[in-house]
Amino acid sequence: MKMADSSSPYPSDAESPRRPDHEDNMDASCSTVSDNGGQQSADKKKADAALAESETRMVRILRVVVMLVLVGTAVLVSALAYFYIKNDEDAAFSSNFYGLSHRLVQGFHTNARRSLQAIDGFATDMASLAKMTGQTWPNVTIPDFEAKATHARSIAG
Repeated sequence: MKMADSSSPYPSDAESPRRPDHEDNMDASCSTVSDNGGQQSADKKKADAALAESETRMVRILRVVVMLVLVGTAVLVSALAYFYIKNDEDAAFSSNFYGLSHRLVQGFHTNARRSLQAIDGFATDMASLAKMTGQTWPNVTIPDFEAKATHARSIAG
């Protein structure tokens, strides 16, 4: 076989011998191959389309799952933060409330004790003065009663 002057290593159609008896078979076999190739490409396109559809469905499902996980995580973190802060605030409120109520009750006790001590001191002074002067109760005259009672009242609050 002669090589064509072109750069192709294959013989040209003019140089290749043809057999007339196989020419009809070649056309028939080529058409069969092209039909099979067309059918195969159609099958491949259908398979590719089915694969693309299933992948698209899986991507959508994955997208929904990811969104649900994100929303669930956000809800969970928000709920945990809420309950942690609520419990912390409740504990702080209770602690402050009991501390302040304890101080308030102590203040009441201190004021009551001071009042009773002032009244007791004033009553003791009146009783000792009545004894010392020989007067009987209730007919006791106490000198500077107003000043002594005002002083006792100011101490009692």
